[in-house]
Amino acid sequence: MKDLWLDGQYISVTDEVYEVYTKGNRKNKYFTDDLKKEKIIVNQEKEKVRFIPSREDSYERLTCECEKEFADLTECTEDEAMKNLMIEKVREALGILSETETKIVYGLFF
Repeated sequence: MKDLWLDGQYISVTDEVYEVYTKGNRKNKYFTDDLKKEKIIVNQEKEKVRFIPSREDSYERLTCECEKEFADLTECTEDEAMKNLMIEKVREALGILSETETKIVYGLFF
C-alpha cells in the first residue's frame, strides 16, 4: 500500500493504483510542460549547451513574442469583385435555360 496526497489529505491506495496515478500525472506534465516549453541543457563536463525548442506553439506566442504577422484572412476587393461578376454571369446563364433545365440546376446546386 502507498499513500497519495489528494485534496489536502493522504489516501492509502494499492501499488497498482499508485503506479497508474503517477503515470497519469507524468503524462499530463508531458503534455502541459514538456511539449510547450523550450529547454536549455548545459553540460559542464563537456562544455556544451544544447537547446531543445518547444514542439508546440500558441497563437499568442507567435503573434506577441515573435512579432510575426499573418496574412489577412478577409477577402480582398479584387476577389470579391470577381465573385460578384461570376454570380452575375451564372444568373444570366440561368435565365437562358428552359424551365426544366432551371429546375434541374436548382435541384442539384441550391
